[in-house]
Amino acid sequence: MVRSIGFVSLLPLIDQMNLPISPPAIVRQGKSLSVPEVPRHGAEQIIPRSRLEELHIVTPPLDQETVVPLPMKKDVKARSVLNLHPLFRSDDGPSMFDVQQGRTGDCYLLATLAAMAEKSPQSLIDMIMPTDATESQYRIKYVNPMDETSAEMDVFDTSYTDQENRPIYAGDHPRSEQKVSWVKVMENWFAKVADRYRGILGPLGFEAIGKGGFPPIPYKIMTGKTMEMYRAPRSVAAFKDQLSMAHLHNSIIVLGTKKHTTIPELPGRHAYAVLGVKGSEVELYNPWGWKLSVPARTLLRNTEAFFVAHNE
Repeated sequence: MVRSIGFVSLLPLIDQMNLPISPPAIVRQGKSLSVPEVPRHGAEQIIPRSRLEELHIVTPPLDQETVVPLPMKKDVKARSVLNLHPLFRSDDGPSMFDVQQGRTGDCYLLATLAAMAEKSPQSLIDMIMPTDATESQYRIKYVNPMDETSAEMDVFDTSYTDQENRPIYAGDHPRSEQKVSWVKVMENWFAKVADRYRGILGPLGFEAIGKGGFPPIPYKIMTGKTMEMYRAPRSVAAFKDQLSMAHLHNSIIVLGTKKHTTIPELPGRHAYAVLGVKGSEVELYNPWGWKLSVPARTLLRNTEAFFVAHNE
């Protein structure tokens, strides 16, 4: 599978537990941006369908052979449809359950969006504005990564599907009765950002968002705020305390798993929104479209890093 997280593997350089490290510096080089080279990984485990059915999971992850980075790639035959769906569910605003990853390896972005929808929905509402009466085009407010000034970009609510009519960008949740557009709009927007400011995700432009990424980068561009990265601590108690304290302060938390994990419910090199700690378990939202609870001890064993943005 290529639905991926590609966070910076600087953890061996940190000698002390509990020390945050900042995202890689964005360095100006002429008119472009450059981020220090970091590995970008995709989930490499395929969960058997029988196991998914045991877990009552409706939507299985997709095999690597069928995954394409983005519809803009020339050798990918994709169909696009202009949607006329509402942005949010009436007055409820965004929900993490709206996030249903498609065939693009951008779980780092979608897990961040799910965490924001759960902890800071108003920040997403304030970012997205309709630009016409049909609600098919939106204006996104964001922070220019070149100079950190306020910027705006217009995007259409467009869905892309492959030859078998499977969504390439985020699709609607299979159990959803009402289709909404905000997740697809944000994915379209971030692909355009990657193309406009080449260097923040690599030189590929549109295709870059499907190659894995680093959660603090889209969060910084969306909000102008910093998201800190922490290595997994050595003790379960410290791990629970860190996540509980961040949750208590309504912080946005995204967790990334190791390359090789010990249980199929946690695919490797994948990103999750952390929802909180209940007793001995940690509640997560997988951007593939479901919520799960994992024993803290098991989660710690499979965690490479987690990212915290204080929601003040």
